[in-house]
Amino acid sequence: MSAFYIWNPSATSVKSNCIIEMVVTNGDVSGIAQDRKFMQGLLEEIGICETPMKWSVTPCRSKYYSEYLDEEDWRDIWQIVWKLQITIDQPVCTEIKANSLIPWTPTDITGDKWIKIVDEDKTTCFVVSDFNNDVGLRKAKAAILSNSQVEIMREKYRVDIPTFSYTKVLGKYKQLQVSLGKFEKNFYVLGADYAEIVLSLCQDSGGTINFDERRA
Repeated sequence: MSAFYIWNPSATSVKSNCIIEMVVTNGDVSGIAQDRKFMQGLLEEIGICETPMKWSVTPCRSKYYSEYLDEEDWRDIWQIVWKLQITIDQPVCTEIKANSLIPWTPTDITGDKWIKIVDEDKTTCFVVSDFNNDVGLRKAKAAILSNSQVEIMREKYRVDIPTFSYTKVLGKYKQLQVSLGKFEKNFYVLGADYAEIVLSLCQDSGGTINFDERRA
């Protein structure tokens, strides 16, 4: 097993810098490091040989990346993933490897500061859905923003309007990423009702909600 897996990295030019975004899941290493050496290692794995200027790591829980949706344990279904944003001092972004999933197997994984999640910690609920085209993606986003049940859930959990981000998968699919806000352990233990509503809206718009549902 690899130490980490890098999912769907993408790059965007912003003024004189380039911002690289990716999701990282754990393989045989628990948690994630946050130092410069670790971030540079991630960049090198996707073909970018630049020194990171700054970065952020957001702990999330998501069903999209899980291989264990049939398990009873909520931690297998809503597994921990890490949403990363890394900025480099380059006005034009280097082309990133097209792979949707990149195993990382360095022999010297080090970091002075690691994040390790315990069940009681608040984590961002991260809904991900793949669409065949932009039409389905836009339809899903509009449905999420206008749905009355979503509004009820937002009031119930006292969270802001969802935030959206986008990337491509296999050079073919359009991926919608929805951050619903931060939730405690009990939200997931009791079935993550708000997230399930959003997942259903994505499916109703033609989206898939787990990586294994994609057709290559």
